Amino acid sequence: MSTPAYALFLPLHPKSAELGTFLQAGRALAVEEPETLQWFALKYKTADTYAIFDTFPTTNARVAHTSGKIPQALMARADELITQPPDLAGAEATVLASKVKAVGTLKCGLHVKIKATGDDLKQFLIDALPLVEAEGFTPVWYAIQFPGYFAIVDFFEDEEGKGAHLKGKVAEALIARGHDLEIAELEVLAWK
Repeated sequence: MSTPAYALFLPLHPKSAELGTFLQAGRALAVEEPETLQWFALKYKTADTYAIFDTFPTTNARVAHTSGKIPQALMARADELITQPPDLAGAEATVLASKVKAVGTLKCGLHVKIKATGDDLKQFLIDALPLVEAEGFTPVWYAIQFPGYFAIVDFFEDEEGKGAHLKGKVAEALIARGHDLEIAELEVLAWK
């Protein structure tokens, strides 16, 4: 399997819960895309927002995905499913480091926006990978860089694993560094 190098994290604002059903059905289309390495349909737990998060080995693979069947199907039903067009340019990110372990199920996740920039933070996130690899309860973890900020996106088999991760060494170090963190809890609706 290729290593994720690029990502999209695309928030979607629904007109109804039907968007969640649409996203779950999108998994079948994502499976048909061999260069979409990972694909997640998500729902924020504390906001009326959904999201798609996916990773790619190359920018060409990301471009192919953004002009593929899932975006076409979404835009064909945009008037009934979403309140505003997706911001693809703001969704593009570079994967700095990742852990992707095969598991039977993923139920929940986190999107941690780190409101800071700089090479020091970038290097910290890259260097955090061995700490996350040592966590048996964190099967999927990404450190990503968006234009203007960094983020961590990770997924867990259950709430217990997520809770243990939030008490882990990476979270402890981020808090100790005094970074302003915006943490969103996610429900995994579907994934590949």
